[in-house]
Amino acid sequence: MHGDWFRIWWLIFPLIGFGFAFWSIWLSHQRQKAAIDLLRTYASQGKDPPPELVKALHSGEDWKGPYREWQNAVLFGALAAAFGVMAWLHAGTRQGSGLIIAAVVMAALFVNSLVAALLLRKHDAP
Repeated sequence: MHGDWFRIWWLIFPLIGFGFAFWSIWLSHQRQKAAIDLLRTYASQGKDPPPELVKALHSGEDWKGPYREWQNAVLFGALAAAFGVMAWLHAGTRQGSGLIIAAVVMAALFVNSLVAALLLRKHDAP
C-alpha cells in the first residue's frame, strides 16, 4: 500500500482539475438556468426584457477577467509549491530533477498569471 501511493501520487492533480472543471460547469449551468427562467417571466408577461439584462446575459458567455487570472495565479502557485516540496523531498534522486523542472514551469505560469491579473483591469474585461 505504501509503495502504491508513491507511484500514483501525481493523479491527485488531474482529479483536482476535474473537480474544478465540474464545479465551473455546474455554476455556469445554474447561471444559464436562472437567466432562462428570468426571460420566461418577461415573456409570460408580454414584456421585452431590459437591454441591460440581455447585455448582462451575453457578457457571461466568454468572460475572462482579472478574477480568472487570480484563479490561475493561485492554482499555479499552489502547484509550484507542491512540486517544489516534492523536489526537496526527493533531492539528489532522478525523480527530484524531474520535479524541479515541473516546479520551475509551474512557477513561471504563476508569475505570468500574477502579472496578467495585476495588469488587467476590470473594465478591460469583455
